[in-house]
Amino acid sequence: MFLVPLVVRFRAFRDWRNPERRRLAREQMDFVIGELRPEADLDAVAKRFVERNAWRGELRWHPAPLATQEVRGIEHLRDRDPERGCVLIFMHHGQYDGLAASVARAGGGMEVHGIVHPRMMREDAPTWMKQHFKVLAGGGTMHSTDIGSDGITQLVLEKKIVGLALDVPGRSATRFLGRDVIGSSGAIHLARGTNSPLVVATSSPGPTWSSMPVVTIHPPLEPADYETADDLRAAALKIQEDAFLAWPEGADWPRTRWTRLDEGGQPLPEEKPSF
Repeated sequence: MFLVPLVVRFRAFRDWRNPERRRLAREQMDFVIGELRPEADLDAVAKRFVERNAWRGELRWHPAPLATQEVRGIEHLRDRDPERGCVLIFMHHGQYDGLAASVARAGGGMEVHGIVHPRMMREDAPTWMKQHFKVLAGGGTMHSTDIGSDGITQLVLEKKIVGLALDVPGRSATRFLGRDVIGSSGAIHLARGTNSPLVVATSSPGPTWSSMPVVTIHPPLEPADYETADDLRAAALKIQEDAFLAWPEGADWPRTRWTRLDEGGQPLPEEKPSF
């Protein structure tokens, strides 16, 4: 593990020297800060994004530290009503792959039931994806989306903590980071349909260059306090938006997580990470 920082430095230096990778990094960070933080130094943020991307790639193969992320606000999960399930939402930000394990450690064995794409559980999945899945499952039980909405709903009705990413493909138009995008409302409708608290988890940088990020568990959002699903989603997105703007380089390929819209409101082609 002591060699990981050296490897990260090397990879980040190499990637930043590549013109195409610099361009891609700038595009990713412009998506996060271009509209709401236009005064920020885009090159500096993009360079830090390249470095954070290197950390994420290396730590996948050295996952022990990922379970040691400081978790603030764990009481919002630990002290929840045991007679109700809970929908825990996060985004692809920070070291989200260690979220479940860190929550389990901070909560004294608390289990998160995560929902993942079925390709992550296939025997023919790429080696890096299998390792990513292994890290994700470090603090809970992972379920494929193949169980459907009924299966996911049943987990909540069984009073479990169900973890879902909010920045995944969907059909709901919304605004995030000052941009019109299309994403998923599955977690929002799950919370409303089961009258379960919606708990947002965000990430922020650790105190030093090589320390793990800090996870914050925010006070639960009660569906009954919001008139519509859009209102509840907007409240959850605002919490995440603040975290992204405070630590833009912590985002993991943000342009690829949403369906982006052009000036005429039409979906733009789907993107895939290139490094």
